[in-house]
Amino acid sequence: TPFGKLGEQLIFRPGEVTIWTGASGSGKSQILSHCAVEWISEGSRVCIASLEMKPAQTLKRMVKQAGGVDRPTTEFLKSIIGWMAPGLLLYAKVGKAGVDALLEVFEYARAKYGCDQFIIDSLMRLGIASDDYTGQEKAVFRIIDWTIAQNVHVHLVAHSRKGEKGGGAPETEDIKGASEIGANAFNIVSVWRNREHEERLKAASTDAERAELEEKPGVTLNVAKQRNGDFEGKIGLWFDQETYRY
Repeated sequence: TPFGKLGEQLIFRPGEVTIWTGASGSGKSQILSHCAVEWISEGSRVCIASLEMKPAQTLKRMVKQAGGVDRPTTEFLKSIIGWMAPGLLLYAKVGKAGVDALLEVFEYARAKYGCDQFIIDSLMRLGIASDDYTGQEKAVFRIIDWTIAQNVHVHLVAHSRKGEKGGGAPETEDIKGASEIGANAFNIVSVWRNREHEERLKAASTDAERAELEEKPGVTLNVAKQRNGDFEGKIGLWFDQETYRY
């Protein structure tokens, strides 16, 4: 990940699936796109199926994260996109996509462009009802089987049951849907956004009060499961609104 606190304690290995979970609006997709920028810089080729957001919006966010500025000049914008282009494929579809149809696109991206990491955002957009636990289980098993066969890494976004306030970062059992989703994942990373902290920061009346609050992280990243790694635990992150970086 781009986060020095984690270092190499969290590794995304070939033939594994990572579940990214958190409440709606917690920032899990945003953190994931920040990670994707890091992976591109490391030489990975990433294919993103952001079924909840238009490709132009995904690219806009990633350009901010890669360039580290809110409003890049036209020249810098072209430079950033040119840098990302060899390592990034965006699946231009918003809405529901069947698992087999999506994996067919992924297989093409793997064979033709050598993509080695894939992002599915999110599980709820795979055409499976929220109460169809059998369907969810089959979909997750299908994705895992494909991931192992192709020797790639798949990142699957799944919402959590836990709300935004009072509960902290979700754990494995908080993933919304079939219990098999978390049980069969190789890694589980959850995100919690502390909205109460954000409200206190906005309401700060003095520079000293604001400075004290800014020392505390507003986001918690929880490595709730890492089957083939030694580290599990939580770190704090700070969000920069202008660059969308953590």
